Amino acid sequence: PVNVKNWVAFWKSRSATRWPRPEESPVWLPDCLDRQLRNGESYSAKWEYVRENPVRHGFVKKAGDWPYQGEANVLLWKDS
Repeated sequence: PVNVKNWVAFWKSRSATRWPRPEESPVWLPDCLDRQLRNGESYSAKWEYVRENPVRHGFVKKAGDWPYQGEANVLLWKDS
């Protein structure tokens, strides 16, 4: 089984080697912070936090203006 840390390390390595501006190295922080999502509310809160990152860093005024955001697959959460 693949764990989150190994998957993130692989993804960071692949994307960093293809980064178009090598002078901006390093592209990624050295580690990752994984979170367990326990319910739909937790998922929604974390997703909103990620969406707001470009706003917090001053790249855009509204999260919806960031061109590199969205969901490839919408996760439908079913609380039990």
